[in-house]
Amino acid sequence: MTPSIRVAGLTAVGCLSAVGYGMAALALPVSNRPGHVLAFIGLFGLLFLLAAAALPLARATRDTAAPAGRTLGVILLFATLFRLLPVPAGLAGLEMGGTAPTPFGPGPAQPAPTPSPPLLRTLASGLSDDLSGHRVAYGKFLLYDDDLWRYLWDGHVQAHGLDPYRRSPAELEAAADRGEARAEALFADERWWNVLDNVGFPTYRTVYPPTAQLLFRLAHALAPGSVALWKLLLVLLDLGTCLLLVRLLGHLGRPREEVLLYAWNPLVVKELAGSGHVDALMIFLLVLTVERLVARRRATALFPEAAAWTAWAGAALAKVGALVLAPLVVRQTRMRWWWVGPAALAVLALPYLDGLRSLAGALGVYAGEWVANAGAWGLVRWLAEAAGAARPEAWAHGVTRAALGVLVAVTAWRSGVLPEGERSASSLTVHAAFLALAGTVLLAPAVMPWYLLWALPLAVAVGYRSWWLLTGLSLLYYLVYATHAEQAWFRWVEHGGFAVAMVWELRARPRLAGELRWLVGFRP
Repeated sequence: MTPSIRVAGLTAVGCLSAVGYGMAALALPVSNRPGHVLAFIGLFGLLFLLAAAALPLARATRDTAAPAGRTLGVILLFATLFRLLPVPAGLAGLEMGGTAPTPFGPGPAQPAPTPSPPLLRTLASGLSDDLSGHRVAYGKFLLYDDDLWRYLWDGHVQAHGLDPYRRSPAELEAAADRGEARAEALFADERWWNVLDNVGFPTYRTVYPPTAQLLFRLAHALAPGSVALWKLLLVLLDLGTCLLLVRLLGHLGRPREEVLLYAWNPLVVKELAGSGHVDALMIFLLVLTVERLVARRRATALFPEAAAWTAWAGAALAKVGALVLAPLVVRQTRMRWWWVGPAALAVLALPYLDGLRSLAGALGVYAGEWVANAGAWGLVRWLAEAAGAARPEAWAHGVTRAALGVLVAVTAWRSGVLPEGERSASSLTVHAAFLALAGTVLLAPAVMPWYLLWALPLAVAVGYRSWWLLTGLSLLYYLVYATHAEQAWFRWVEHGGFAVAMVWELRARPRLAGELRWLVGFRP
Protein backbone atom coordinates (compact mmCIF):
# COMPACT_ATOMS: atom_id res chain seq x y z
CA MET A 1 0.00 0.00 0.00
CA THR A 2 1.50 3.33 -1.09
CA PRO A 3 1.93 6.29 1.29
CA SER A 4 -0.72 8.27 -0.60
CA ILE A 5 -3.26 5.51 -0.16
CA ARG A 6 -2.43 5.30 3.53
CA VAL A 7 -2.92 9.05 3.92
CA ALA A 8 -6.25 8.68 2.14
CA GLY A 9 -7.16 5.89 4.58
CA LEU A 10 -6.19 8.08 7.53
CA THR A 11 -8.37 10.85 6.10
CA ALA A 12 -11.29 8.45 5.71
CA VAL A 13 -10.99 7.35 9.35
CA GLY A 14 -10.85 11.02 10.36
CA CYS A 15 -14.04 11.74 8.41
CA LEU A 16 -15.86 8.82 10.08
CA SER A 17 -14.70 10.05 13.48
CA ALA A 18 -15.90 13.57 12.67
CA VAL A 19 -19.36 12.16 11.97
CA GLY A 20 -19.27 10.52 15.41
CA TYR A 21 -18.33 13.77 17.16
CA GLY A 22 -21.02 15.58 15.23
CA MET A 23 -23.57 13.04 16.47
CA ALA A 24 -22.29 13.46 20.03
CA ALA A 25 -22.73 17.23 19.82
CA LEU A 26 -26.00 17.48 17.91
CA ALA A 27 -27.97 14.28 18.32
CA LEU A 28 -26.87 12.36 21.42
CA PRO A 29 -29.56 12.14 24.13
CA VAL A 30 -27.99 12.98 27.49
CA SER A 31 -30.00 11.54 30.36
CA ASN A 32 -29.71 8.82 32.98
CA ARG A 33 -31.96 6.46 31.09
CA PRO A 34 -29.97 3.22 30.64
CA GLY A 35 -30.42 3.27 26.89
CA HIS A 36 -29.10 6.82 26.60
CA VAL A 37 -26.10 6.11 28.83
CA LEU A 38 -25.25 2.98 26.84
CA ALA A 39 -25.60 4.94 23.59
CA PHE A 40 -23.11 7.49 24.89
CA ILE A 41 -20.62 4.80 25.98
CA GLY A 42 -21.12 2.89 22.73
CA LEU A 43 -20.56 5.96 20.55
CA PHE A 44 -17.38 7.00 22.32
CA GLY A 45 -16.20 3.40 22.46
CA LEU A 46 -16.56 3.28 18.67
CA LEU A 47 -14.57 6.52 18.41
CA PHE A 48 -11.79 4.88 20.44
CA LEU A 49 -11.75 1.96 18.00
CA LEU A 50 -11.48 4.36 15.06
CA ALA A 51 -8.58 6.17 16.72
CA ALA A 52 -6.84 2.84 17.31
CA ALA A 53 -7.32 1.93 13.65
CA ALA A 54 -5.87 5.30 12.58
CA LEU A 55 -2.54 4.92 14.39
CA PRO A 56 -0.97 2.21 12.17
CA LEU A 57 -2.02 4.21 9.12
CA ALA A 58 -0.36 7.31 10.54
CA ARG A 59 2.90 5.57 11.38
CA ALA A 60 3.06 3.69 8.09
CA THR A 61 2.98 6.95 6.11
CA ARG A 62 6.42 7.94 7.44
CA ASP A 63 7.85 6.56 4.19
CA THR A 64 10.19 9.11 2.59
CA ALA A 65 8.10 9.04 -0.58
CA ALA A 66 5.27 10.79 1.26
CA PRO A 67 5.27 14.62 1.29
CA ALA A 68 7.00 15.96 4.40
CA GLY A 69 4.58 16.78 7.18
CA ARG A 70 1.54 15.65 5.22
CA THR A 71 0.51 12.97 7.69
CA LEU A 72 1.08 15.22 10.68
CA GLY A 73 -0.95 17.94 8.99
CA VAL A 74 -3.88 15.55 8.49
CA ILE A 75 -3.70 14.51 12.15
CA LEU A 76 -3.68 18.08 13.46
CA LEU A 77 -6.36 19.25 11.02
CA PHE A 78 -8.77 16.57 12.20
CA ALA A 79 -7.75 17.18 15.81
CA THR A 80 -8.95 20.76 15.37
CA LEU A 81 -12.19 19.66 13.74
CA PHE A 82 -12.87 17.07 16.46
CA ARG A 83 -12.54 19.77 19.11
CA LEU A 84 -14.71 22.32 17.35
CA LEU A 85 -17.59 19.94 16.70
CA PRO A 86 -18.49 19.37 20.41
CA VAL A 87 -18.56 23.10 21.21
CA PRO A 88 -22.38 23.18 20.70
CA ALA A 89 -22.85 20.01 22.81
CA GLY A 90 -25.49 20.85 25.38
CA LEU A 91 -27.30 23.59 23.46
CA ALA A 92 -30.98 23.45 24.31
CA GLY A 93 -33.04 21.94 21.52
CA LEU A 94 -30.21 20.13 19.75
CA GLU A 95 -30.23 16.72 21.40
CA MET A 96 -32.96 14.33 20.37
CA GLY A 97 -35.13 13.31 23.28
CA GLY A 98 -32.64 13.99 26.04
CA THR A 99 -33.39 14.84 29.65
CA ALA A 100 -30.90 16.23 32.10
CA PRO A 101 -29.23 13.53 34.19
CA THR A 102 -28.70 13.58 37.90
CA PRO A 103 -25.79 11.65 39.42
CA PHE A 104 -27.81 9.12 41.42
CA GLY A 105 -31.46 9.64 40.62
CA PRO A 106 -33.96 9.57 37.76
CA GLY A 107 -34.26 12.50 35.41
CA PRO A 108 -37.40 14.54 34.99
CA ALA A 109 -40.29 13.15 33.02
CA GLN A 110 -40.15 13.53 29.25
CA PRO A 111 -42.35 16.35 27.94
CA ALA A 112 -44.69 15.67 25.09
CA PRO A 113 -42.87 15.91 21.74
CA THR A 114 -43.23 19.19 19.89
CA PRO A 115 -42.20 20.08 16.34
CA SER A 116 -38.54 21.07 16.21
CA PRO A 117 -37.17 24.00 14.18
CA PRO A 118 -34.48 23.26 11.56
CA LEU A 119 -31.17 22.15 13.08
CA LEU A 120 -29.03 24.93 11.60
CA ARG A 121 -31.48 27.60 12.77
CA THR A 122 -31.50 26.14 16.29
CA LEU A 123 -27.71 25.95 16.31
CA ALA A 124 -27.21 29.51 15.06
CA SER A 125 -29.83 30.94 17.41
CA GLY A 126 -28.48 29.11 20.46
CA LEU A 127 -24.86 30.11 19.83
CA SER A 128 -25.89 33.71 19.18
CA ASP A 129 -27.85 33.86 22.43
CA ASP A 130 -24.98 32.29 24.35
CA LEU A 131 -22.20 34.49 22.98
CA SER A 132 -24.22 37.69 23.22
CA GLY A 133 -25.39 36.98 26.77
CA HIS A 134 -29.04 37.20 25.73
CA ARG A 135 -29.89 34.04 27.70
CA VAL A 136 -28.46 30.81 29.09
CA ALA A 137 -28.75 28.71 25.96
CA TYR A 138 -27.13 25.51 27.24
CA GLY A 139 -28.66 22.83 29.39
CA LYS A 140 -27.11 22.00 32.75
CA PHE A 141 -25.32 18.80 31.73
CA LEU A 142 -22.82 19.00 28.88
CA LEU A 143 -22.05 15.41 27.88
CA TYR A 144 -22.62 14.23 31.45
CA ASP A 145 -20.90 17.00 33.34
CA ASP A 146 -21.73 20.35 34.95
CA ASP A 147 -18.41 21.66 36.37
CA LEU A 148 -18.33 24.41 33.76
CA TRP A 149 -21.06 26.42 35.47
CA ARG A 150 -18.87 26.89 38.55
CA TYR A 151 -16.18 28.38 36.28
CA LEU A 152 -18.63 30.89 34.81
CA TRP A 153 -19.92 31.75 38.28
CA ASP A 154 -16.42 32.31 39.71
CA GLY A 155 -15.56 34.63 36.82
CA HIS A 156 -18.79 36.55 37.39
CA VAL A 157 -18.09 36.92 41.12
CA GLN A 158 -14.61 38.30 40.39
CA ALA A 159 -16.00 40.75 37.84
CA HIS A 160 -18.07 42.30 40.63
CA GLY A 161 -15.02 42.76 42.85
CA LEU A 162 -15.79 39.85 45.18
CA ASP A 163 -13.40 37.14 46.34
CA PRO A 164 -14.50 33.79 44.82
CA TYR A 165 -13.00 31.90 47.79
CA ARG A 166 -14.80 33.73 50.58
CA ARG A 167 -18.37 32.54 50.10
CA SER A 168 -20.10 29.70 48.33
CA PRO A 169 -22.74 30.35 45.66
CA ALA A 170 -25.45 29.46 48.18
CA GLU A 171 -24.01 31.95 50.68
CA LEU A 172 -23.99 34.70 48.06
CA GLU A 173 -27.57 33.85 47.13
CA ALA A 174 -28.59 34.15 50.79
CA ALA A 175 -26.75 37.47 51.03
CA ALA A 176 -28.65 38.76 48.02
CA ASP A 177 -31.92 37.66 49.60
CA ARG A 178 -30.96 39.66 52.71
CA GLY A 179 -30.49 42.76 50.58
CA GLU A 180 -26.68 42.97 50.61
CA ALA A 181 -25.92 45.40 47.79
CA ARG A 182 -22.82 43.75 46.33
CA ALA A 183 -24.46 40.33 46.36
CA GLU A 184 -27.65 41.71 44.82
CA ALA A 185 -25.57 43.17 41.98
CA LEU A 186 -24.60 39.63 40.97
CA PHE A 187 -28.21 39.01 39.97
CA ALA A 188 -29.00 42.29 38.24
CA ASP A 189 -29.18 40.25 35.05
CA GLU A 190 -31.81 37.52 35.41
CA ARG A 191 -29.77 34.92 33.54
CA TRP A 192 -27.30 34.67 36.42
CA TRP A 193 -30.05 33.06 38.48
CA ASN A 194 -30.13 30.40 35.77
CA VAL A 195 -26.35 30.00 35.89
CA LEU A 196 -26.53 29.62 39.66
CA ASP A 197 -29.24 26.96 39.29
CA ASN A 198 -26.80 24.96 37.14
CA VAL A 199 -23.84 25.16 39.55
CA GLY A 200 -23.14 21.78 41.12
CA PHE A 201 -22.82 21.54 44.91
CA PRO A 202 -23.61 25.25 45.48
CA THR A 203 -23.13 24.99 49.25
CA TYR A 204 -19.43 24.18 48.77
CA ARG A 205 -16.84 26.89 48.23
CA THR A 206 -14.78 26.84 45.06
CA VAL A 207 -11.70 24.60 44.89
CA TYR A 208 -10.10 26.17 41.79
CA PRO A 209 -6.71 27.85 42.41
CA PRO A 210 -5.54 31.28 41.16
CA THR A 211 -4.36 30.43 37.62
CA ALA A 212 -7.72 28.83 36.90
CA GLN A 213 -9.47 31.85 38.41
CA LEU A 214 -7.51 34.16 36.10
CA LEU A 215 -8.76 32.19 33.12
CA PHE A 216 -12.34 32.33 34.47
CA ARG A 217 -11.97 36.10 34.75
CA LEU A 218 -10.61 36.38 31.20
CA ALA A 219 -13.52 34.37 29.81
CA HIS A 220 -15.98 36.61 31.64
CA ALA A 221 -14.29 39.72 30.24
CA LEU A 222 -14.57 38.37 26.69
CA ALA A 223 -18.16 37.09 26.86
CA PRO A 224 -19.85 36.98 30.29
CA GLY A 225 -21.54 33.68 30.98
CA SER A 226 -20.78 32.20 27.56
CA VAL A 227 -20.37 28.43 27.47
CA ALA A 228 -19.24 28.42 23.84
CA LEU A 229 -16.54 31.04 24.42
CA TRP A 230 -15.23 29.09 27.40
CA LYS A 231 -15.07 25.91 25.34
CA LEU A 232 -13.25 27.72 22.53
CA LEU A 233 -10.59 28.93 24.96
CA LEU A 234 -10.05 25.33 26.07
CA VAL A 235 -9.88 24.20 22.44
CA LEU A 236 -7.02 26.66 21.84
CA LEU A 237 -5.19 25.45 24.95
CA ASP A 238 -5.65 21.81 24.01
CA LEU A 239 -4.42 22.37 20.45
CA GLY A 240 -1.40 24.04 22.04
CA THR A 241 -0.87 20.83 24.02
CA CYS A 242 -0.93 18.85 20.76
CA LEU A 243 1.77 21.08 19.27
CA LEU A 244 3.92 20.85 22.39
CA LEU A 245 3.57 17.07 22.33
CA VAL A 246 4.77 17.02 18.71
CA ARG A 247 7.89 18.94 19.84
CA LEU A 248 8.39 16.63 22.80
CA LEU A 249 8.18 13.53 20.63
CA GLY A 250 10.75 15.12 18.33
CA HIS A 251 13.09 15.82 21.26
CA LEU A 252 12.86 12.16 22.27
CA GLY A 253 13.44 10.88 18.73
CA ARG A 254 10.07 9.15 18.65
CA PRO A 255 7.58 9.25 15.74
CA ARG A 256 5.79 12.59 15.86
CA GLU A 257 2.72 10.95 14.31
CA GLU A 258 2.07 9.28 17.66
CA VAL A 259 0.58 12.59 18.76
CA LEU A 260 -2.57 11.02 17.29
CA LEU A 261 -2.94 8.99 20.50
CA TYR A 262 -3.62 12.26 22.31
CA ALA A 263 -4.99 14.46 19.53
CA TRP A 264 -7.61 11.90 18.45
CA ASN A 265 -8.33 10.50 21.91
CA PRO A 266 -12.13 10.61 22.39
CA LEU A 267 -11.90 11.15 26.17
CA VAL A 268 -9.77 14.26 25.57
CA VAL A 269 -12.32 15.64 23.12
CA LYS A 270 -15.27 14.76 25.34
CA GLU A 271 -13.90 16.13 28.61
CA LEU A 272 -12.13 19.28 27.38
CA ALA A 273 -13.96 20.53 24.29
CA GLY A 274 -17.25 18.77 25.04
CA SER A 275 -17.67 19.16 28.80
CA GLY A 276 -15.34 22.14 29.20
CA HIS A 277 -13.03 21.03 32.03
CA VAL A 278 -10.44 23.59 33.10
CA ASP A 279 -7.90 20.75 33.25
CA ALA A 280 -6.96 21.77 29.69
CA LEU A 281 -5.08 24.72 31.20
CA MET A 282 -3.17 22.54 33.66
CA ILE A 283 -2.32 19.93 31.00
CA PHE A 284 -0.96 22.56 28.60
CA LEU A 285 1.27 24.03 31.31
CA LEU A 286 2.41 20.58 32.50
CA VAL A 287 3.48 19.54 29.03
CA LEU A 288 5.21 22.90 28.58
CA THR A 289 7.08 22.32 31.84
CA VAL A 290 8.37 18.91 30.77
CA GLU A 291 9.13 20.05 27.21
CA ARG A 292 11.29 22.89 28.58
CA LEU A 293 13.09 20.51 30.93
CA VAL A 294 13.97 18.30 27.97
CA ALA A 295 14.82 21.27 25.73
CA ARG A 296 17.35 22.62 28.23
CA ARG A 297 19.84 20.09 26.87
CA ARG A 298 19.75 21.90 23.53
CA ALA A 299 22.13 24.78 22.99
CA THR A 300 19.49 26.84 21.16
CA ALA A 301 16.99 26.85 24.05
CA LEU A 302 16.46 30.32 25.59
CA PHE A 303 16.20 30.30 29.41
CA PRO A 304 14.51 26.87 29.44
CA GLU A 305 14.90 26.40 33.20
CA ALA A 306 13.17 29.68 34.00
CA ALA A 307 10.43 28.79 31.53
CA ALA A 308 10.02 25.34 33.10
CA TRP A 309 9.66 26.79 36.60
CA THR A 310 7.18 29.44 35.43
CA ALA A 311 5.06 26.88 33.56
CA TRP A 312 5.12 24.56 36.58
CA ALA A 313 3.93 27.38 38.87
CA GLY A 314 1.07 28.13 36.49
CA ALA A 315 0.11 24.46 36.36
CA ALA A 316 0.25 24.06 40.14
CA LEU A 317 -2.08 27.02 40.55
CA ALA A 318 -4.43 25.68 37.89
CA LYS A 319 -4.86 22.28 39.60
CA VAL A 320 -2.91 21.44 42.75
CA GLY A 321 -2.13 17.95 41.42
CA ALA A 322 0.70 19.54 39.43
CA LEU A 323 2.58 20.18 42.68
CA VAL A 324 3.96 16.63 42.47
CA LEU A 325 6.33 17.69 39.69
CA ALA A 326 8.19 20.11 41.99
CA PRO A 327 10.87 17.55 43.04
CA LEU A 328 11.49 16.66 39.40
CA VAL A 329 11.87 20.31 38.35
CA VAL A 330 14.26 20.86 41.26
CA ARG A 331 16.28 17.82 40.21
CA GLN A 332 16.41 18.80 36.55
CA THR A 333 17.34 22.48 36.98
CA ARG A 334 20.33 24.31 38.44
CA MET A 335 20.06 25.87 41.88
CA ARG A 336 20.42 29.40 40.54
CA TRP A 337 17.02 29.06 38.86
CA TRP A 338 15.10 27.64 41.82
CA TRP A 339 13.89 31.07 42.91
CA VAL A 340 11.78 31.41 39.73
CA GLY A 341 9.19 28.87 40.86
CA PRO A 342 8.32 30.47 44.22
CA ALA A 343 8.40 33.92 42.61
CA ALA A 344 5.97 32.84 39.89
CA LEU A 345 3.70 31.24 42.49
CA ALA A 346 3.68 34.48 44.50
CA VAL A 347 2.91 36.67 41.47
CA LEU A 348 0.04 34.45 40.31
CA ALA A 349 -1.43 34.07 43.80
CA LEU A 350 -1.09 37.73 44.77
CA PRO A 351 -4.54 38.88 43.49
CA TYR A 352 -6.16 36.16 45.62
CA LEU A 353 -3.94 36.33 48.68
CA ASP A 354 -6.73 37.09 51.15
CA GLY A 355 -8.75 34.05 50.07
CA LEU A 356 -6.00 31.42 50.01
CA ARG A 357 -6.85 30.18 53.51
CA SER A 358 -10.44 29.61 52.41
CA LEU A 359 -9.14 27.82 49.30
CA ALA A 360 -7.00 25.53 51.46
CA GLY A 361 -10.05 24.70 53.58
CA ALA A 362 -12.18 23.93 50.52
CA LEU A 363 -9.45 21.69 49.08
CA GLY A 364 -9.23 19.90 52.43
CA VAL A 365 -12.95 19.21 52.35
CA TYR A 366 -12.68 17.86 48.79
CA ALA A 367 -9.69 15.63 49.63
CA GLY A 368 -11.42 14.27 52.72
CA GLU A 369 -14.94 13.72 51.42
CA TRP A 370 -14.88 12.95 47.70
CA VAL A 371 -14.61 9.26 46.79
CA ALA A 372 -15.41 8.16 43.25
CA ASN A 373 -14.10 5.42 40.97
CA ALA A 374 -11.31 4.69 43.46
CA GLY A 375 -8.84 1.99 42.43
CA ALA A 376 -5.77 1.54 44.64
CA TRP A 377 -7.26 3.75 47.36
CA GLY A 378 -10.42 1.64 47.39
CA LEU A 379 -8.39 -1.57 47.55
CA VAL A 380 -6.40 -0.33 50.57
CA ARG A 381 -9.60 0.77 52.26
CA TRP A 382 -11.17 -2.66 51.66
CA LEU A 383 -8.11 -4.43 53.05
CA ALA A 384 -8.07 -2.18 56.13
CA GLU A 385 -11.75 -2.81 56.72
CA ALA A 386 -11.30 -6.56 56.28
CA ALA A 387 -8.48 -6.42 58.84
CA GLY A 388 -10.82 -4.79 61.36
CA ALA A 389 -9.38 -1.26 61.29
CA ALA A 390 -11.55 1.25 63.12
CA ARG A 391 -10.99 3.95 60.48
CA PRO A 392 -10.32 2.27 57.13
CA GLU A 393 -10.56 5.60 55.25
CA ALA A 394 -7.73 7.02 57.35
CA TRP A 395 -5.62 3.98 56.56
CA ALA A 396 -6.36 4.34 52.87
CA HIS A 397 -5.40 8.03 52.90
CA GLY A 398 -2.22 7.35 54.88
CA VAL A 399 -0.96 4.41 52.84
CA THR A 400 -1.68 5.93 49.41
CA ARG A 401 -0.21 9.33 50.30
CA ALA A 402 2.93 7.70 51.69
CA ALA A 403 3.25 5.56 48.56
CA LEU A 404 2.87 8.62 46.35
CA GLY A 405 5.47 10.55 48.34
CA VAL A 406 8.00 7.73 47.99
CA LEU A 407 7.26 7.31 44.27
CA VAL A 408 7.67 11.02 43.52
CA ALA A 409 10.86 11.40 45.57
CA VAL A 410 12.60 8.28 44.25
CA THR A 411 11.73 8.79 40.58
CA ALA A 412 12.69 12.47 40.67
CA TRP A 413 16.09 11.65 42.16
CA ARG A 414 16.78 8.72 39.84
CA SER A 415 15.82 10.77 36.78
CA GLY A 416 19.01 12.78 37.28
CA VAL A 417 21.28 9.73 37.38
CA LEU A 418 22.00 8.48 33.86
CA PRO A 419 22.49 4.71 33.56
CA GLU A 420 26.03 3.85 32.44
CA GLY A 421 26.38 3.41 28.72
CA GLU A 422 22.90 4.85 27.97
CA ARG A 423 21.82 8.20 26.49
CA SER A 424 18.26 8.26 27.79
CA ALA A 425 18.41 11.37 29.98
CA SER A 426 15.50 13.06 28.20
CA SER A 427 13.40 9.92 28.20
CA LEU A 428 14.03 9.39 31.92
CA THR A 429 12.87 12.95 32.64
CA VAL A 430 9.59 12.46 30.78
CA HIS A 431 9.12 8.98 32.22
CA ALA A 432 9.58 10.27 35.78
CA ALA A 433 7.06 13.05 35.17
CA PHE A 434 4.57 10.51 33.82
CA LEU A 435 4.98 8.24 36.86
CA ALA A 436 4.46 11.14 39.28
CA LEU A 437 1.25 12.25 37.58
CA ALA A 438 -0.03 8.72 37.01
CA GLY A 439 0.56 7.91 40.68
CA THR A 440 -1.20 11.11 41.76
CA VAL A 441 -4.30 10.06 39.84
CA LEU A 442 -4.37 6.32 40.50
CA LEU A 443 -3.69 6.60 44.24
CA ALA A 444 -6.38 9.22 44.80
CA PRO A 445 -9.79 8.47 46.36
CA ALA A 446 -11.49 10.22 43.43
CA VAL A 447 -10.34 9.05 39.99
CA MET A 448 -12.55 11.08 37.69
CA PRO A 449 -12.11 10.23 33.99
CA TRP A 450 -10.73 13.67 33.11
CA TYR A 451 -8.00 13.31 35.74
CA LEU A 452 -6.52 10.55 33.59
CA LEU A 453 -5.79 13.18 30.94
CA TRP A 454 -3.16 14.82 33.17
CA ALA A 455 -0.67 12.05 32.41
CA LEU A 456 -1.86 11.14 28.91
CA PRO A 457 0.46 13.41 26.84
CA LEU A 458 3.48 12.14 28.76
CA ALA A 459 2.28 8.54 28.44
CA VAL A 460 2.18 9.08 24.66
CA ALA A 461 5.64 10.67 24.71
CA VAL A 462 7.18 7.77 26.69
CA GLY A 463 5.22 5.09 24.84
CA TYR A 464 2.69 3.72 27.34
CA ARG A 465 -0.20 2.39 25.27
CA SER A 466 -1.75 0.89 28.42
CA TRP A 467 -2.56 4.39 29.73
CA TRP A 468 -4.35 5.13 26.46
CA LEU A 469 -6.36 1.94 27.02
CA LEU A 470 -7.21 3.13 30.54
CA THR A 471 -8.73 6.33 29.13
CA GLY A 472 -11.01 4.14 27.02
CA LEU A 473 -11.94 1.84 29.89
CA SER A 474 -12.82 4.88 32.01
CA LEU A 475 -15.98 5.30 29.92
CA LEU A 476 -17.42 2.59 32.16
CA TYR A 477 -17.53 5.16 34.96
CA TYR A 478 -20.49 6.81 33.24
CA LEU A 479 -22.60 3.74 33.95
CA VAL A 480 -23.11 5.40 37.33
CA TYR A 481 -25.76 7.58 35.69
CA ALA A 482 -27.77 4.51 34.70
CA THR A 483 -27.19 2.42 37.84
CA HIS A 484 -27.46 5.39 40.26
CA ALA A 485 -24.51 4.00 42.25
CA GLU A 486 -21.02 2.71 41.58
CA GLN A 487 -20.79 -0.97 40.79
CA ALA A 488 -17.65 -2.85 41.84
CA TRP A 489 -17.41 -4.77 38.60
CA PHE A 490 -16.77 -1.78 36.35
CA ARG A 491 -14.04 -0.52 38.68
CA TRP A 492 -12.40 -3.95 38.52
CA VAL A 493 -12.60 -3.93 34.72
CA GLU A 494 -11.23 -0.39 34.48
CA HIS A 495 -8.39 -0.52 37.01
CA GLY A 496 -7.73 -4.24 36.74
CA GLY A 497 -7.76 -4.14 32.95
CA PHE A 498 -5.20 -1.35 32.99
CA ALA A 499 -2.96 -3.24 35.45
CA VAL A 500 -2.99 -6.38 33.28
CA ALA A 501 -2.32 -4.34 30.13
CA MET A 502 0.58 -2.50 31.76
CA VAL A 503 2.22 -5.72 32.97
CA TRP A 504 1.90 -7.20 29.49
CA GLU A 505 3.29 -4.02 27.93
CA LEU A 506 6.32 -3.97 30.21
CA ARG A 507 7.07 -7.61 29.39
CA ALA A 508 6.76 -6.91 25.67
CA ARG A 509 8.79 -3.67 25.63
CA PRO A 510 12.20 -4.02 27.30
CA ARG A 511 13.02 -0.31 26.93
CA LEU A 512 10.02 0.75 28.99
CA ALA A 513 10.64 -1.95 31.58
CA GLY A 514 14.31 -1.02 31.88
CA GLU A 515 13.58 2.67 32.40
CA LEU A 516 10.89 1.88 34.94
CA ARG A 517 13.17 -0.40 36.93
CA TRP A 518 15.86 2.26 36.91
CA LEU A 519 13.53 5.03 38.06
CA VAL A 520 12.08 3.06 40.96
CA GLY A 521 15.54 1.92 42.08
CA PHE A 522 15.44 -1.74 41.04
CA ARG A 523 18.47 -1.30 38.75
CA PRO A 524 21.77 -0.38 40.42
